[in-house]
Amino acid sequence: MFDAAIPLATPAQIGHPALTEIYAYWVERADGRWAPARADLDPVDLGRLLPHVALIEPLKAGADFKLRLIGSHILEGYCLTPAPRLLSDLPSGPITAAMHAQYRRVIAERRALHYGPAASLMPGRRHMTTEHIDVPLSSDGTIVDMILAGVAIFGGSQWRRWRPPGAAPATPRP
Repeated sequence: MFDAAIPLATPAQIGHPALTEIYAYWVERADGRWAPARADLDPVDLGRLLPHVALIEPLKAGADFKLRLIGSHILEGYCLTPAPRLLSDLPSGPITAAMHAQYRRVIAERRALHYGPAASLMPGRRHMTTEHIDVPLSSDGTIVDMILAGVAIFGGSQWRRWRPPGAAPATPRP
């Protein structure tokens, strides 16, 4: 899922408009800092983007992650019912391992990361396309104590509608 994540430096890297808006909001709230604090964010500002948002809190220096908020689009796209509380509550497998690695990377590198759009790695959902951004939040300006994730999950016809000019279609994985 996240094995090909790249540092996110410009909104032009992002394909889905909801994720572009989430990233722009994060940059605005950072106000020149490497990351805004959780307190700098207001859910009212995110409004219609909330279904695409997750807030993830690192626990024990990234040994596990508390899923503080998971938007309805993410829950439905990944078939997460009921909503898990901890990343470790999800079944072990390549997706969970990749999520752990991605979130640890955000903590270690203290910067925004982008993945996709690419075919989903989720069993039974390989026909879906996913795109993610994971951006750090820091209440003390030193450590990442929260991660703001933006997620877009959609079927082939939906991606064709959202795909930016020049973007290649997602390649299905075996």
